[in-house]
Amino acid sequence: MNETSKSTEIQTRTDTEQSDPGLLDILVTLSESIKIILLLPMLLGFASYIYSVFYIPPVFSAMTNFIPPAQNSSSASLVTGGSPAAMLIGNVLGGPAMPGRHIAYLNSDLLRARIIERFELTKKNPNQSITSLNNYLKGSVEILENKRTGLVEIHFTHEDPRFAADVVNAYVEELSKLLGLISADEARERREFLEIQLVEAMSKPYRNPALREVIISGLLRESELSRMAERQVAQKITQIDVAKPPEMRSGPKHTKRVVIAASTGLCLVVVAVIARFFLQNSIKNAETNKKLNRVRRAFGFRSKSNS
Repeated sequence: MNETSKSTEIQTRTDTEQSDPGLLDILVTLSESIKIILLLPMLLGFASYIYSVFYIPPVFSAMTNFIPPAQNSSSASLVTGGSPAAMLIGNVLGGPAMPGRHIAYLNSDLLRARIIERFELTKKNPNQSITSLNNYLKGSVEILENKRTGLVEIHFTHEDPRFAADVVNAYVEELSKLLGLISADEARERREFLEIQLVEAMSKPYRNPALREVIISGLLRESELSRMAERQVAQKITQIDVAKPPEMRSGPKHTKRVVIAASTGLCLVVVAVIARFFLQNSIKNAETNKKLNRVRRAFGFRSKSNS
């Protein structure tokens, strides 16, 4: 009876070891399913290509760039000369170009509202609110500084190539108008400041009449120049590459879609084959345990419960 028990336990251990799945078993299962593993990703990739070509409309990317104007450049160009008043305000008028400042203006809700109004986007898209149109432009129009050239670039992608070009050019034009308004407001503040200085200079006694004449004439001249700057409608921006309707499409990326679809299909089919292998192995072990329990009962041993 002991020898029979030992023989049964050895046979049970052997069957269990043989039934435990190993790496080689998984590789064999994958190799046996190689056709479906290769065929399904190919079908998914082909379907993705057909869908991308025939059902997704092509889009076109337009780009323009410009030289960031120096801060208050239009006003600074008006103030020249060596008068004391010019020396007083000359340090705050001119200055190097500040791309970050102009990029902030281009990304502002105020400028996007001008674009929406200019192209009548609310009329063309009656089902969309101003907020949604604002968010659309915010996410679709890319504004960046080219670190190598120092130029500010504006990119926009749309199904209509002409509209894409018109939008990026409109961004530059609206920025020019916005800078003009800002410069006019600054010029008004300068004029008011200069007029106060002029009144003080005219009422202040001077030992040197010639110095008094130089200061007063300088203030009068700069006040008049500031008044002229107030009337400027827009600030000139040097646009390097004026956007034209692109002829070549920029999307959709057919190759990228095919690769993603095929890779996803490959991963899914490999996981499915391995899961099927483990499921079948589990069922097989359950049937084997049932047969062994029948053998144990035949020899008078207690059956083991399935774990």
